[in-house]
Amino acid sequence: RAFKVTDKALTHPVVRDAVSEVSKFTTPIAPYLEEGMGTITEESMSDSDVEYEVESCVTNLDSLACNGLDQLTSAVPALRSATPDLVETASNYAGQVEEYLASFKIIQLGIR
Repeated sequence: RAFKVTDKALTHPVVRDAVSEVSKFTTPIAPYLEEGMGTITEESMSDSDVEYEVESCVTNLDSLACNGLDQLTSAVPALRSATPDLVETASNYAGQVEEYLASFKIIQLGIR
């Protein structure tokens, strides 16, 4: 089963980059995981009523995840940026926050 949220998330460069890096580690064990999940799925889905309920629940969760991802990327448009740009932006903001906090006298006393 393919999830809509997976396709939607993979349109974001930071997600694609993360998946690419994680895949380097998981590719060797993927066949074993797929085999095990196939066995679990076959055993757990022997009842058609249970299968229907699970499918309905998964479809609903997939839609909720898609909506949540849309809301997140609307609230934080930088997530659509390339990963190096996103890292640079985050570093710049962190530096600004550090400078702001360091401007308070109480913080300056704590630093000393």
